[in-house]
Amino acid sequence: MNDKIYFRGGEDASDETKLIKLFLHDSGLFKETFQDENLTIWECNSARRSFEDLLTVCRTYFGNTTEEELMQALINNNIRYYYCNDINKTVFHLRGEVYIKDGFNTYYMDSSSISSNKSPYTNTVLQEIWERTTTNKLINEHIEEQTIDSLGG
Repeated sequence: MNDKIYFRGGEDASDETKLIKLFLHDSGLFKETFQDENLTIWECNSARRSFEDLLTVCRTYFGNTTEEELMQALINNNIRYYYCNDINKTVFHLRGEVYIKDGFNTYYMDSSSISSNKSPYTNTVLQEIWERTTTNKLINEHIEEQTIDSLGG
């Protein structure tokens, strides 16, 4: 796997949520990607992408994107997922079978039980990341409410 994945328009993003939105093609798939900053060495066609691919894209443009920041960006963009038998990974796009905002139901196509799984990001691991992401978001929202209340807002 490449340590950098580029796409046309990625440099225009100000955060991970905007990056994922810019990375989406009108078809609901993710845009064509390149191995170099000048976009001359082709990497992949417009396609569904794995969590590790999306994390690599985010880290290409933002350096230290966490798994939780990527998960939040996927939730914010209403991304869906399913298990792809062609590459033996859970993949993401706008027209998948299950909404990510509902979490990763590990009974649904739990890729951790599929022996051919080629990704460290099984549905069980993705569910753990989802739970950390949504729990942290609720904690942060609660802290913001308390701060506003203490300021008399």
